[in-house]
Amino acid sequence: MQGRGITNYSTNPSHSFTTQTTEFDDALLKRNIITFEQAMMAKGATFEEAKLLSEAKKEKDEAISQKSVCRVENKTFDLDENDQAELEEYRSKRLTQLQH
Repeated sequence: MQGRGITNYSTNPSHSFTTQTTEFDDALLKRNIITFEQAMMAKGATFEEAKLLSEAKKEKDEAISQKSVCRVENKTFDLDENDQAELEEYRSKRLTQLQH
């Protein structure tokens, strides 16, 4: 039975790279030991692919950070500027009610 298996390692992966990192990569990134590009290159991306993935991740992170998220009882609601103003108004009214 030895030697009967076939190993086919392709130099071209059949899937595209993602911006997901492992927990170990996240720890290294948090401590500024490696850059995001280095983490992507370790997954097999070329330098150019790593730069493109890094830019895509930055754009995605910026879009997410611009949205305000309110969590109530494990439910998530996206709030825009109008909702944010109404929420602040409600909060101030509620605080005055509680103080009296």
